[in-house]
Amino acid sequence: ELKINWYELEKGYTNYAEGCGRRWAGIFYLEEGEVHVYTKTDTFVLHPGDLCFLPQGLKHYTVSYGRPHVKFFDLAFSFRTMHDTTFDQSFPCIKLKTIRGEQARDRLQYIFGRFNGSDQEKLLAISEFYRLFSDIIGEIQSESKETIHPVVKKAMNFIEEHCLEDFSMADLANHCLISESRLYHLFQKELHRTPVSYKNRLRIKKAFALLNQTNLPIEEIAEKLAAGVPYVIRQKIPETGTTTFF
Repeated sequence: ELKINWYELEKGYTNYAEGCGRRWAGIFYLEEGEVHVYTKTDTFVLHPGDLCFLPQGLKHYTVSYGRPHVKFFDLAFSFRTMHDTTFDQSFPCIKLKTIRGEQARDRLQYIFGRFNGSDQEKLLAISEFYRLFSDIIGEIQSESKETIHPVVKKAMNFIEEHCLEDFSMADLANHCLISESRLYHLFQKELHRTPVSYKNRLRIKKAFALLNQTNLPIEEIAEKLAAGVPYVIRQKIPETGTTTFF
């Protein structure tokens, strides 16, 4: 699912996302004003031109100051698969360096301007979102790996290299020289997901790349991702204007 909103506020305000945290992951771009982001483990300040990533489920609050206005884009998204792959708190809340300033603003304006238009314009907006996400996912992933347990890092590297192949949990545990139960426990503790869910997320990333870089039909992309791929990507544009990916 994909939603994008453009906000312009006359005065500063405080926004709380506590309790269960953010419902969706999000990409936040600040055009005017100043925003202070507070999480359980970190605090940072966004200035005009800054782009940041907010993971799904993040418990946080923001304090915004208008000078004289607060203007920002909030692009929220959620990917649905049979194994419930999400961009949750196993990913960091970070200020992005890959894309910022006018480049970030222009790309988000392009998505916003077309997402609420005709069906063809919605498809153009979705395609640009794929490209934007592909450009920043490397930075998000590299940040998430910095403090991960060495055994989990080894398992992640193996999954990344062999994500299109069929391998069992036993194969992965043998590669890491650890028991299956211990590996499963460490993976859940460090990443808040299972090895299978992590593998499926990588397949989604490869699907994005193929959708962006080729003209292959979705059925052929699913076949390339491996036999028995556990999800099929399709789009639906209901009356609400929300685009859903399964």
